[in-house]
Amino acid sequence: MTPTHTDRGLEERLTPQDSLGATPRDMRSDSPSPSPRVIGAVWLLYFVTSIIGGLLYQGGLVPGNTAAAFSNIVGHQTQYRAGVAFGLFAHALYVALTALLCGLFARVNLGLSLAAAFFSLVGCVVEIFATILQIAPVTLLRDTALGSVFTADQVKAAALMSLKLWGQTFQMSIPMFALFEVVLGYLIYRSRFAPRFFGVFLMLAGLTWAAYFWPPLLNSVRSVALPFAGLAEIAFPVWLVVKGIDVPAWRALEPRSPAAANDHAPSEAIT
Repeated sequence: MTPTHTDRGLEERLTPQDSLGATPRDMRSDSPSPSPRVIGAVWLLYFVTSIIGGLLYQGGLVPGNTAAAFSNIVGHQTQYRAGVAFGLFAHALYVALTALLCGLFARVNLGLSLAAAFFSLVGCVVEIFATILQIAPVTLLRDTALGSVFTADQVKAAALMSLKLWGQTFQMSIPMFALFEVVLGYLIYRSRFAPRFFGVFLMLAGLTWAAYFWPPLLNSVRSVALPFAGLAEIAFPVWLVVKGIDVPAWRALEPRSPAAANDHAPSEAIT
């Protein structure tokens, strides 16, 4: 058959990759996007932001001295609010980080990657809700209109209750992040595009944070286990920023499309 003008035009537009069966999707999936170094940078930025926020709002809290804590919160309201704002920004970064990690490890096991993302997002939602209780003392202690309805002791009691509920609610999120780290550590261990010892460290870190399920155990291991858990969580993002991942190993985990899987699946007799 003699090629038509349309056939010749189509052949001219085909690249060598196209003639071999490559698709635009294949070309886009040659490397993880965004880069693992970007994911590591977002992770480290979360730590920096969270630490700054903690230093700012902790300046208004005096452990064991309620009167001094109230005085500091009122006297340093701008600093306290700035700390809460940094904390909210840190939560937003962690939500973004969760999505990025889910995309990076989806090739290892999509179901476990989604489960890890679910645990992390639940923890973030709980901590964001706890922020409402964290900012409540500032509102209660500065609102002069409450003085005409409640006594000064009642207002202070409400502010103290808010601080205590904030602490309790915040701790409720930690078991969710413990489960997140256990699953993420397992994904790293199975991935083969990142050193396996990071997966082991993160699984151990998650088991350490899981001690919050049983406070007596947490109190007995806090001084040793929690610093180890923090070091494990920081080490992996530092590695991502400095070394990245083994991209060829990541590419090798390219899942087959459902159509391709069906083509290679053995036929079953219908009874």
